[in-house]
Amino acid sequence: MTLPDAPWLGVVVAKEANFYRVCLETPDAPILLCTGRSRLKKIGERVMVGDRVQVEAPDFTAGAGVITAILPRH
Repeated sequence: MTLPDAPWLGVVVAKEANFYRVCLETPDAPILLCTGRSRLKKIGERVMVGDRVQVEAPDFTAGAGVITAILPRH
């Protein structure tokens, strides 16, 4: 599987406690279990299921990542 460099974009498909399941928009990429950057909370941004988000530091071996930005909602 060949995956492109950042930025990684995806859609939040589920919320579990303080974690979010993010399905990346890249074909064949796994669903990642992500946390939200504390900066998002500080500026009043709430991650919701269905949001398109930007993910940094994806660890495909562990299936984890960090949500760094929420793209504009429609």
